[in-house]
Amino acid sequence: MKIILVRHAKAEHNFNKPDIKRKLSPKGKKDIRRNAGHLAKYLSTNDTIYCLTSSANRARQTAELIIEELEVLDFNIELSEDISLYHGDFDPVATQLSLMEQEDILIVVGHQPTMSYWAKELSDNYISFSTSEMACFEIEELSPIKAKFLWKIE
Repeated sequence: MKIILVRHAKAEHNFNKPDIKRKLSPKGKKDIRRNAGHLAKYLSTNDTIYCLTSSANRARQTAELIIEELEVLDFNIELSEDISLYHGDFDPVATQLSLMEQEDILIVVGHQPTMSYWAKELSDNYISFSTSEMACFEIEELSPIKAKFLWKIE
């Protein structure tokens, strides 16, 4: 089982909106589409893929663009969102992992510094995430959750 942590794509700088409502910038949309194309090289259309995203607009848009790019290539991805990911809560991720089969893949779209913190907790590796970056881990244990770092798309 694999988990792919994704930091949302670059968002607009609109200080008149609440943070959770900020949308992706044109550059952010371009960057995440490019990285989703790179991600496809690591996946198989036979994979069972789930995507869990923060409810923040920019994270949800990031997840939707990843799915849109992958579905064009015949990938099938189940999307769900959880507001608690916006606040850095790992419980929804742990719950989803516990429901998955060994061969399944979970894509999690969230925020900094949470992505780096989770990467460190999963694998004892500090990984910095700029916008649109992705890092993949192989889950080795579920209780407590431990994983091995595999690769990163920058």
